[in-house]
Amino acid sequence: MFRSISESMNRPVPVGTMGLLIDNSHPVFHEFPTEEYSTYPWWNIVQHSKSIIMDEADRSWNPVVQTIDNFERNHKLSFLMECSVGAGNLLVCALDTDKVSDTPEGRQFLSSLAGYMKSAAFKPQYKATVNELLELIK
Repeated sequence: MFRSISESMNRPVPVGTMGLLIDNSHPVFHEFPTEEYSTYPWWNIVQHSKSIIMDEADRSWNPVVQTIDNFERNHKLSFLMECSVGAGNLLVCALDTDKVSDTPEGRQFLSSLAGYMKSAAFKPQYKATVNELLELIK
């Protein structure tokens, strides 16, 4: 959003996103309580992540944590999403786990993800195809 200001001041250009939209009632957050929006515990986690562009994905496939893009690009961005594929379940988080695991909030977030995937609650509603997944990583 502030690209030109940053460039004119010879400063690093900010990421340009505007926060997170979080499904905080989702069972993945059983061990990582959160609000519906980004708060301080998310700072380090988000700083070491990338969002996945879901513009071409089915509209009914909603991320558990959606990155809110700026108004110029307006992509549908996912930080954390899940789906079932074939006979398996998949949880996707575009995160540098090595860097995040250096902080208490990062370790707790990763622990919550692992606990969720081991639980009976890990039952993604959206059924994806392999081709849909390949389209997301292009």
